[in-house]
Amino acid sequence: MRIAWKPLGWGLFAVWVFILIVSLVAVRYAWNDLLQQNGVETLEWQGLDLSFSGATLRDLTLTQSLPAREVELHGRSVSLDWRWPKFGQGWLPQLTALKAEHLELNWQTKPEEQSTAEPRQPAPWPPELPAWLPSEVAVQQFEVTVPCETGSCPLAGSFSITSSLPTAGGTSPSLAAANSRFPIKANVQLDHEGHQVGVLATLDGAWDADLNFSSELTIDGTRYLTAESSYSNTNAQGVVSWQGSVSVPDLPQTDWLLAWLQAWQSTPTEHWPEQPEAGSVAASWSLQGPVSRKFLAQVSGNVKIQARLPQPWPAPGWERSAVTWRWR
Repeated sequence: MRIAWKPLGWGLFAVWVFILIVSLVAVRYAWNDLLQQNGVETLEWQGLDLSFSGATLRDLTLTQSLPAREVELHGRSVSLDWRWPKFGQGWLPQLTALKAEHLELNWQTKPEEQSTAEPRQPAPWPPELPAWLPSEVAVQQFEVTVPCETGSCPLAGSFSITSSLPTAGGTSPSLAAANSRFPIKANVQLDHEGHQVGVLATLDGAWDADLNFSSELTIDGTRYLTAESSYSNTNAQGVVSWQGSVSVPDLPQTDWLLAWLQAWQSTPTEHWPEQPEAGSVAASWSLQGPVSRKFLAQVSGNVKIQARLPQPWPAPGWERSAVTWRWR
């Protein structure tokens, strides 16, 4: 009997090997087809370290060529972490963190060809973050070149974005998953010629209820701007309210920042007067309108802008040292 089973066992083993080879070939074909559809010409990595809870790459290189853009990306010490679901919650792992020690990106746009394609549909609201997106994305140091009005402009610095892991449930699983992402926090640091500009922003609440936004801007370690905004969508009559404020208690002496911003846009600023030595600006608003894309066209409420300067500034609309503007 044992001798009779040997040919059958070897036959089953051969079938299993054949199925495995066919599966590997199919996966490789599907992978190459996916890269080709997305215009990926090169995808290479070195130093792969794989574990039960994540993967790390020493070097990552990617080049993409599409009709509208050319992209070159190189990353160093790139890590992707995940966690496995509990029993009964599926079998796919949930990505938790994507980090890179250094990232170089060169993004070049191509001239758009004339086409008769249909106009783009409006973006969905509320915006949906992909379920696979990790709850933390961070780059310790980046150097990117991106399109701007003057051609291509460089940026350098670091950034991190954190959110909660998505969950589904309720009468609208997609909306519940979007709300479960809150709070979302972003921290961006930009470096330029020995100076540093920092932006810290937080978005919290719910897309279908109250949505709160706060941010602050620092220059060389000093906070110069704070902004707060609250959007409420809980009125039974279909009316939403939008309130907020922006405060600049002390104008920074940043001629270098104005010159840097000028490199990003083509508007001439040679005829602008010199920046005032001191001053403050504050703005606040309280608006109400319908729940539609015509909110700004049918809005009502009040807006107040107030600026104070130590002496009149010879710029259009700023001939006085104190300016207060109200709209109702």
